[in-house]
Amino acid sequence: MFCFIALIFIVTSCKYNSENEPDMPDASPTYIGPANYDDIKELFTDSGLGGYWDLFKPLIEPGIVLTPVPTEEHNIEIGKSKIGGSPDLPASFSWPHWRDIPMSFLAQINLSELPMESFNEKYPREGIIYFFYVYDSDIWYEDPEFDVDQYKNGKVLYYPTTSQLQRVTAPKELREVQVFKNCSIKFNVELTIPDSDYLQENRIILDNESLEMYWSKFSPAFLDKHSLGIGFRFLGYIDPLQFGGYLSSETLLFQADSNSDIGMEWDSSGLLYFFIDKEDLINLDFENVMTSRVGT
Repeated sequence: MFCFIALIFIVTSCKYNSENEPDMPDASPTYIGPANYDDIKELFTDSGLGGYWDLFKPLIEPGIVLTPVPTEEHNIEIGKSKIGGSPDLPASFSWPHWRDIPMSFLAQINLSELPMESFNEKYPREGIIYFFYVYDSDIWYEDPEFDVDQYKNGKVLYYPTTSQLQRVTAPKELREVQVFKNCSIKFNVELTIPDSDYLQENRIILDNESLEMYWSKFSPAFLDKHSLGIGFRFLGYIDPLQFGGYLSSETLLFQADSNSDIGMEWDSSGLLYFFIDKEDLINLDFENVMTSRVGT
């Protein structure tokens, strides 16, 4: 079974850092470590939002920070999570295109390497999710149809097993800059919070005074103390750059960061998001994944 969508990513040997000191790609100097619910409640209450705690608590979600580690591709076992390089795919695979333009491989995430039971007991715990996206700024900026084609300008694939995989070389039509440097991944799990735009769009907090306390007091305090910073992410909430609102029925599936060591640059140090309906993820239906590329 092979499921297709629009999206992006890559890695080597993956390490899940739950007990070791976390890698901190862009953490604040005041970072003290991942938060627990008591930490979040204290910050939330101190920010004058205690009356909303019962509504807010169920919104807190775990997310995984993906720290890429440049690695020679031959040192990455077939089927392991990776960012960049060449994907590990079954022989039946056909390289994804947007129209006649080949996409770039961004990453593959092996779900068995992650604590998926921490997210949703119905989410898949095995198999590999692959991310692809058209990496060509001329097309991004000159073709008016590209950015609006958010369900087709990327592709997400799923394969249920790591057996019978082979490392596949990118099409010759892709230029060197469209094939990203190979990296293994280190994983750090942390609790994540929604942006104030998300609370407003989903009608959770509507009064302007409380929204202002959320974005001016609570959110920056939480991010300074308990977030590893902007970077590559899998599940949880996005790192918002311009706008952080989306439907509560959806979740971030993957977030790709701009990273010069890998060769990725999304609209002037921006981010690339992949969103999926939560029920679609449960049902392994990746046909309606939506992409969003945002610059700083």
